[in-house]
Amino acid sequence: MLLRYSFLCCCLVVSFVRPQTTAEIALKCASASPLACIINGLHFEDPSQDLTLQDASGRKYLAIKGGTIKAFHTKHCDRAFRTFEKVTIGRTGLEELCIAREFVQVLAENNNLHTIHPDTIGDDDGQGYKLQTLKLSHNRLTSVANLCAFHNLRELHLEHNLLSTLDMECFASMTQLERLLLGGNRINHVNSPASLVLPALSELGLQNNTLTVLKVSGWSVESLAQLQLASNNLTRVEGLEALTELDGVSLACNDWECTALGSMLAVLRTNEVRITDGDTNCEGIGGSNICCKVQETATAEGELVGELKKYDSLEAQYWGKSKELENRCKEIEDNFNKRLAEVQQSIAKKPESECSVTHEEKSKTEPPTEPTEAPKELNPSSGKPVTCVKVAPPTPAPTKPYADCTEDLKKLQDELQKMRDQFEGKREAMAATQRELTLLTKTVRHELRTAVKRGADKLRDVQARLTMFRAHVNEKCSSIKK
Repeated sequence: MLLRYSFLCCCLVVSFVRPQTTAEIALKCASASPLACIINGLHFEDPSQDLTLQDASGRKYLAIKGGTIKAFHTKHCDRAFRTFEKVTIGRTGLEELCIAREFVQVLAENNNLHTIHPDTIGDDDGQGYKLQTLKLSHNRLTSVANLCAFHNLRELHLEHNLLSTLDMECFASMTQLERLLLGGNRINHVNSPASLVLPALSELGLQNNTLTVLKVSGWSVESLAQLQLASNNLTRVEGLEALTELDGVSLACNDWECTALGSMLAVLRTNEVRITDGDTNCEGIGGSNICCKVQETATAEGELVGELKKYDSLEAQYWGKSKELENRCKEIEDNFNKRLAEVQQSIAKKPESECSVTHEEKSKTEPPTEPTEAPKELNPSSGKPVTCVKVAPPTPAPTKPYADCTEDLKKLQDELQKMRDQFEGKREAMAATQRELTLLTKTVRHELRTAVKRGADKLRDVQARLTMFRAHVNEKCSSIKK
């Protein structure tokens, strides 16, 4: 039992190297292999300290499995790691990493890398770097500028970083590059030179970004077989007909404009390219299951708040116009009813009968009144009897009957026609506003669904990392208990 306890203590001393109080930290490999140097745990939180590896002579493979590391600067590669060809750094929280010219393969995934330090010793044309495989996925890189010097790269993994703009000129000198994987970033623009020659590139991954337009015109990529474009905001791809050797392409979950998508699908069918995915909420066009929109309505991810504000403004404008039109229609109706009542009253009005009072002696030539004549009344002023007779209506003036009424009706008809034209104009404007609101609502809903989906993807990624970390901790605890 005592022998076992002593052996465990020795292993722990060798495997977990703690920061020293001196300005230099000396490391030893925990493995007995003549080619591999394995360090189970390294705690190096002060990059200003020097770092040396005492038994690295003849070893080609370096693996740092865990610990806490702040940064590896160029001086650390020069003094401790220059002899290695393959370097693997586990989850250590590493923020800065140096790349020596002798490195052939570097794996530093699932860290916090934001800076890469190329080797400053040697020629400056980049040909001195032997690096062929570089895997830096799940880090915090915002630029590829410091990677441009690695001309011999064949495989570059930059998935799930913080890239927003991609300059393809950086890869123009990587004539041996076969796989360039950039999915899960924030890339909204790809800047391409007038001519880009990547003869060995066989796979390009741009899925799960925020691209709206991709221009591959001028690209010479005769070996490109796989192109991943799913889950962006793409409306079109320009120059797709130049990718004659393409075998498979992913297009789902984008904002394709129907006309552009139809042209793309025709090119893909001509070149016998497989569409490797599809949308589930539409029937698609051109015999595919890829959704599209009649009008180009792509919106970048950063403009969602602005679109929501625009939607609120349009909605308020819509209801304001609706209320204004409703009040105007009521005013027109009230005026019409008032004028109509006046016209009806004018038409219905007729001359009234008149009764005139005359004296008996008014006309002595008239025949005497018959006994059947109506009873005579007495004139209250003279006391003499008077007779009530009907007087014929006055002869109308020699003008057109009801001329004023006809003119009023004509004016009323003209006014009503003018109001009707105004009403139709406002109705068309309201219909256009409603169509715009409907289209904008669909765009906002799509952006919200896209944002929710990306949030869910990020959450699953974090959960996966936590699961891996728990497994790693449990493994370490189990090894310590043994």
